[in-house]
Amino acid sequence: MWTLFRWQSLVDYIAVTLFLYALLHLAREARALRTAFVIVTLYAGALLARNFDLVITSWVLQAAALIGIAVLVLTFQTELRYVLLRLNSLSPLLPQQSGAPGQTGRAIAEASLHLASSRTGALIVILGHDTIAGLVTGGVPVGGTVSPQLLEAIFQKSSPLHDGAVLIAGDRLIEAMAILPLTERQDVPLVYGTRHRAGLGLSERTDALVIVASEERGEVSLMHSGGVRLIESAEQLTQLLQTSPRRPVVPWRKRAARLLFADAKLKMISATIAALIWAISVIPTGNTIRIVSVPVEFSAVPRGLSIADQSAPRITLQLRGNSWRMNTDDFSRLMVRFSLRNMHEGVQHLHVSAHNIDLPPGMVLDDASPSDLTVRLVKK
Repeated sequence: MWTLFRWQSLVDYIAVTLFLYALLHLAREARALRTAFVIVTLYAGALLARNFDLVITSWVLQAAALIGIAVLVLTFQTELRYVLLRLNSLSPLLPQQSGAPGQTGRAIAEASLHLASSRTGALIVILGHDTIAGLVTGGVPVGGTVSPQLLEAIFQKSSPLHDGAVLIAGDRLIEAMAILPLTERQDVPLVYGTRHRAGLGLSERTDALVIVASEERGEVSLMHSGGVRLIESAEQLTQLLQTSPRRPVVPWRKRAARLLFADAKLKMISATIAALIWAISVIPTGNTIRIVSVPVEFSAVPRGLSIADQSAPRITLQLRGNSWRMNTDDFSRLMVRFSLRNMHEGVQHLHVSAHNIDLPPGMVLDDASPSDLTVRLVKK
């Protein structure tokens, strides 16, 4: 039973939990990820069916998962590219570029000033280091390179994508029609409409740079850390986008707390699913027995001594576990290990037990033959 609680099992559980959380989080924003989650569920069901020897059910679920993969690749190519672009902008752990690259900054500045002069409203977000998970909702994946023509086309009133904000990461426009959180401040100017309040709301909560082109006044505003700066020219905005200071570094304890407790409900669901997968995989069901012959390894042989002979070079083990683990684990790396630390010259008697074997989680040792081993240590 103690083999279930090795450090490898803990690492396995944490890795699966993090993977499921990332998958579920992105699945809320892209249909392709929802399809991918269904495929993962089908495959998990196939493994579970195989574990209980439901052969036909396992075949059907595996076939459905393979068909799902084909559908995913053929139908959702655009969204898959979007997800890959989105991963970096959602991760609070990965470093991101400060501001916008030179060419991208110039394109954003030119489009913003031109939209404002033509009395066309626009809301442009340049993502920074902070995650926008849980703050920005909705949105349509784009995945194109930022250009003045693309930005101006999106915000034309005849465009189906003109409502909401566009999100930019590096030189890529990853999303349009995104909904930003509104500011809760009461001291905002009365002339500010929904776009300005949304831009302030996001800039207060993250280190993103938000550009608002006013439809009514023909002005361009740059918002950062809850502050607003009126822009006078494209050259000024280009310079600010490349050199705008970022929010002061948040202490690691606050970052850790935010990372741990943000989106807590989804994290709990991920942890629960990971626990179920782990339990299915490693808890012994005792319905399959396999007999394997493994070598013997000795470690920590005292200095000045060597092994003259041993009673058996290999041990035959009778292992019990579920059929799935028996069919997937590599038994070629299995061996019986003995430490000879603090032993003296002469014949030593060693007993074979589960403590001498790195059994995979979910397997137990039923029997060992021989169950005892003798080695003779002699001086070199």
